[in-house]
Parts: sequence; C-alpha cells; structure tokens
Amino acid sequence: MSTKEAHPDRYIDEMFANHTGVLARLVPGYAARDGQIQLVHAIHDTIAKQGVLLGEAPTGTGKTLAYLIPSIMHAIRSGRPALVVTANKALQEQLIEKDLPLLVNAFRAYNPAFTFSYQLIKGRSNYLCLREMEAFNASGLLGGAENLEEAQALSAWGLITNTGDQSDAPSSVSQRTWSAFSTSGDRCTRRACAFHEHCFADRALDEAEQANVVVANYDLFFSKLLYANEPMWARFSTIIFDEAHEAANIARRCFGREVSLGHINQLATDVSKYLGDHNLARAMRNTATPFFEEVMRYALNMDTPRVCEPDFVRAVELIDVVDDAMRAAKGKCGGCDDDARCGTCAYRTLIHDRAKAIIEQIQEFVSQSNDSTAYWIEKPYDAGRVTAQNVRLRSVPYRVGDQLSQRVFERYPAVIAVSATLTSGGSFDFIRDELGLTSTPPTRVTVKHKDGTETDGIDLLAHVWKFAPYNSNDGDDDINVRGLRVPTPFNYAKQAKFVVPLGIPWPISENDAIFNHAAAEAIKQLIHDCQGRVLALFTSWRRLKYVAEKLAGNIDYPLLVQGDAPNKILAQMFRDDTNSVLLATKSFWMGLDVQGESLSCLVIDKLPLESFDDPLIDMMKQRHPETFWNDFYFPRAAIELAQGAGRLIRSTTDRGVFVLLDSRILVKSYGGMMCRSLPFVGVSKSLADAGKFLTSPSP
Repeated sequence: MSTKEAHPDRYIDEMFANHTGVLARLVPGYAARDGQIQLVHAIHDTIAKQGVLLGEAPTGTGKTLAYLIPSIMHAIRSGRPALVVTANKALQEQLIEKDLPLLVNAFRAYNPAFTFSYQLIKGRSNYLCLREMEAFNASGLLGGAENLEEAQALSAWGLITNTGDQSDAPSSVSQRTWSAFSTSGDRCTRRACAFHEHCFADRALDEAEQANVVVANYDLFFSKLLYANEPMWARFSTIIFDEAHEAANIARRCFGREVSLGHINQLATDVSKYLGDHNLARAMRNTATPFFEEVMRYALNMDTPRVCEPDFVRAVELIDVVDDAMRAAKGKCGGCDDDARCGTCAYRTLIHDRAKAIIEQIQEFVSQSNDSTAYWIEKPYDAGRVTAQNVRLRSVPYRVGDQLSQRVFERYPAVIAVSATLTSGGSFDFIRDELGLTSTPPTRVTVKHKDGTETDGIDLLAHVWKFAPYNSNDGDDDINVRGLRVPTPFNYAKQAKFVVPLGIPWPISENDAIFNHAAAEAIKQLIHDCQGRVLALFTSWRRLKYVAEKLAGNIDYPLLVQGDAPNKILAQMFRDDTNSVLLATKSFWMGLDVQGESLSCLVIDKLPLESFDDPLIDMMKQRHPETFWNDFYFPRAAIELAQGAGRLIRSTTDRGVFVLLDSRILVKSYGGMMCRSLPFVGVSKSLADAGKFLTSPSP
C-alpha cells in the first residue's frame, strides 16, 4: 500500500497547503483558509463514516472546492459517483466552466492515475426535441411558437448543434418559441420515439451515467425522487446540497401540484392528435373553459389566495370528460406487435397517465382532502388582468421534512448540506426541522393480525436522527447528523459597519406611504454621502418602483433599475461603473458577487418577514400557533436577511456599510436572534455614519 493510500486524508494537506500545495501551484494568489480546511476535513470524515453534515461556510470560505475535492476523491477510490445539487444556473456554470476543469488538472497533478469525468444534467425541456423540430420542418406550422423567423433560426441551429442545449441556442429565440421546440417528461415517449437514437436529452443522460461527478439543480433532483424507476439517481454514494437553505422550499414546489386551463387544453390537443378523437377533444375544451371561468370569479372575490372552502367550485363535469380521455387512451393501439416500441402506444400511455394525474389533482383540490397541504388559486396581482387562462389551482405540502428524510437522507450513504447561511441565531434547529433531520417521539402503530385481533406497539422501522456539533475526535457512532459552522475569513470589525437609522417609521401596512417616502429620502442621502456605489435591495416591487421614480433625475450618479435590462447585464454594468447605483429585488439577494468599491453601501429596505397572504405562511400560522413564530417564521426571515447582507463583503480588501431601514430589529423580541445571524460587530443608529465610515482611513 502506498503512503498516500495508508493515510486516506493525506490528500487534503497536499491539495490545500499554502505555497507548496497543488492548488497553490495552479491558482494564482491562492491562500488556504482555516474555515475551508475545517470544512474539508469534516466532509471527508462524513463521506468516510457515512451520515449527514450540515456545514455553514460564510462568504469567502471557498466551500465549493471544500466539498468538491473530498467528493471527487471518494468517487475515484470507490467507483461510485457524487451528485452536486444547486439552486441556480450561475453556480452550475461556475462548477462546469471553472471549478471542475480546474480540479481535473489538480487531481492529475496530485496523482496522474486519478482522473475523473463530470457532466451537467438538465430537465428534458432544456433540450431541443427532434420530434417537434421535424414536425415544424415537415409542416411549416408554428405550433406554440409565434415568430416564424425565430422558429426557422432554431430549426437551422438544430441541424448543426452537438448538444441541443437551450443555453447554446441562438440568443434571439424567445422562451415561447423554445417551448414549441422542446418537450416535457410527461409528454416524451422516450425509447418509443423515432428519434430516440439521436435524442439530445437522452444523450446527456447517458453521459451523466458514465460520469464521476454529476451536477443538477434541485428541481430536477426532487422531481426524479418522485419516481422509483430512475436507476441513474440511485447510484450516487455522495449527495452535495449547495445553497442548502433553499432545498426545503424548492422541495415544496416540486412535491406540490398545479392544474390550469392550459394543462387541459394541451391534453385535449394530444387526444385529438394521437387518439384521433376530435369530438372528445372539443368536449374537453368546452368543459374546461367554464370551469376555470368559475375559478376566476371565485378568485376575484377572495381576500387572500388560499382556498379553505371544500367544493368551492363544481368539478363533476370536468372530471367526467377527462376521465373519458383516460379511458379512451387505455390499452394498446391494436395495430402493433411490440407496444414497448410503438410510438402510438407510448402516446396513449402518456395521455392516460396525464389524464389520471389531472383527475386526482382536481379531486384533491376541490375536496381539500389532505390536511397537511396548502391550497390556493394563483392569479395576476392586477385584478384587471385575471382571466380563465391565467388562473391556476396550486397546492404544496407545508412540511416536506418526512419526504426528504425518507427519499434523500435515509437513502444515500453520505449527504453534505452546505450554505453561507444555514443557522438562525447560531442554531441549526430550524434547518434540521425543514430538512426532516430532527428526532421525533416514536410513532405508535396498530398491527392487525390474521386472526382479526389487533395490538398496539412502536414503529421500530422509524428512522431516528441524532444531532451533535461536528468534532473530528467524536467516536459516537450513534450520531448521524453533525453540524459545523466555520469562521469567516473576513474581519468585519474593520471591514464593515452595520447601520440601523432611527427616525424612519416602521414598514408596516398603516405606515406604507410615509415609510416609502422616508426610505427614498434615506437612500438618496446615502447615494450622496457614499458617492454612488450603492446597491439597494427591496422586498417589494412597488416600493422599488416608487424609489426609482423619486431618484430618477435627482442624483448625480448612473441609476440602474431591475427590469430595465436582463439581470446579468445589470450586474455587470454595476460592477463596471464604480459610482453607479442599482435598485433590485430579491432575485439579487443571492448569487450576486461584486467585489471592490462598486458595492460600498448595501441597503435593505425592511426585514424579509413574509406576508400572511402567502398560503404556506397562513397555513403554518393557523396549524401551529404556539411554535410558528420562533420555530419557523422568524428563523426563516433571519436566514434570508443574512443572505442579503452577504452581498456586501466579498473579499479581504472590501470595505462597506450595511444599512437596514427597519429599526424593528433593535426593539422587537426577535431582533436579537436576527442580529446574531449577521456577521457584523456592533450597530450604529445614525445614517450619517455610513458616509463617515467610507471616507475614514482604513484601520
């Protein structure tokens, strides 16, 4: 056995060592960070011993390399791949275009025999569908596309592309046109398709099945967990949840359901196209439209989106006609010998399954039979724009911890959940509860015997999670969930100032107008004092637009407003123009990385306390009034606030001011917990201190 293999964690020192390490030789300016090294060792131990690690790694720690290197090393040694799950495309691009290519060279430098492959896998709708493209080329009909020029450009690109990936498609092609040339998982016939051998989506899947490291987003991963017949997703030995603070919310959406007029009209189109039953298709449309018109009228009279009234709309006729479609699609086409390879049979099966799912969704929504699910009608904010075409019946489970525990944490040998913000007030309790990693009292079950008798007992198969802070010397094998918070590499006492100005009215509904005016004046003063260089993040589009109108023409610096250009372009303009000002909403709270003077002052208008119009929040408050505030509502807001505040200091040379225009954080009982979730040292109560800090010499 080689010396390296005799000490299985020796690679960590050789990879991360200052000056002499592999990364130091490959990455200009590389310097090891204490927090990064702590995190690497914890991840290595968790993968080796199996279990779950919750790792909070503040901005600048280098968490991506910290989780990639031990995961890749295990994949090489064990032959079982690792899966990295992310929440946004920016991080996927960083992994595929920067970090993983770097590590291919790093592992080769460490040991020429240590090679690995990687692959990004996306949902089927992200790839060009050759069947849909052929249908356009054969008929010249636009289908769902509206622009003939775009459709022709996309079709021409389809003849030369090697990937079929939407990210490589002509930039002029709209999402609507792309949708007409792609398909979804529930409309794809897979191996029965005449184009299966050349399918871009299947080719990417085949490549992923051979890779040592696979990168995917949460939506795709969670959607695959709903199906037991997806062998590729069962083969991973290590799962990495990056941006893990978002995992539970995305799981709620993926495990939820949605029905709209568009869904039924699309099903009707397929009934006509593939079953040849034009009368049934017409009946489906004629029944669905009045149903959703009734839903629309009900929604317009509601005070809140959440529906708490069973049988609020009559659904019998719609269910009956969709059931007719399900029955019509049942069975083989009758004209083939091999239904597994028959495209017509495959379409019939898809139509049958989609019709069955729609029936189940409508029945559950109208009856509201699941008391652990929030039901609501999604509609445009402006009542004048609400139509039968744009209302949607939506439902999500309000707790997904049990499903995540069973489908992820109990299923895979090692799961690493990392983020810059996993704790609230320094505690992992909230995120553990969200992810289903909390211990619960043993469940009592009733067992029925063959002789008709019954006995009560305890469910011995229930999984028990035991949590402890990570300690490399901990030998307790009963602990299967560990938490680690590593130190920030930044000196916030010297690099940053936290300001909560007094005198601004609280941002509550009765103060809305005066708070908006005060916020606009405060931001205008900060722009003057800080010589531009301001990023203002808003919790409300309406407030953003108000402040933008007040600032336009009244400041001496370039004003950038979200919505005036694509987010990626706005972010680059803000970086390039040091004195510019950017006004944005929550889509900029995560993932925005602006180093240097361009972002010297970060403003957040109010604490991100979610509205009770949110159906999930409303249901949680109603179901758990005793624990709702301190166990769910405030911890969730604390994590989001910390995410936003994390935009400010991005390097050891940055200096900046974080201004929160909501003084409730200083006086409310929950304020202490929120302050402990932030990295700043102390707080100033004067708006003037922002400009003074930036103009003062660096300590």
